[in-house]
Amino acid sequence: MALHNLKKEVELVVRHMKVLEVLRVKGPMGIRRISAETGIPKHQVRYSLRILERAGALNPTSRGARLTDEVDDYIAELVVNLERLAAQLNEIVELARELKGPA
Repeated sequence: MALHNLKKEVELVVRHMKVLEVLRVKGPMGIRRISAETGIPKHQVRYSLRILERAGALNPTSRGARLTDEVDDYIAELVVNLERLAAQLNEIVELARELKGPA
């Protein structure tokens, strides 16, 4: 169950990154267009936009969601946190290999 939750969180971060990427490349746009560009369902785009707005990475405008000046700081912090998490996951993998023993 724990790995299922971790997988869901990873999928959520990937979705947020896809939303940020399309906004960076194509500029401000609304939920429908983001959904069409990314293939992410509208209700999931809406949720990602809400989370990213709360994080300060984007702002809603009359032309759709727009990246803020803080988006690079948000992404830099995300990279640091993901690198730490990756190191922890690598430790878990090594421990699991040791516990498993020889094949």
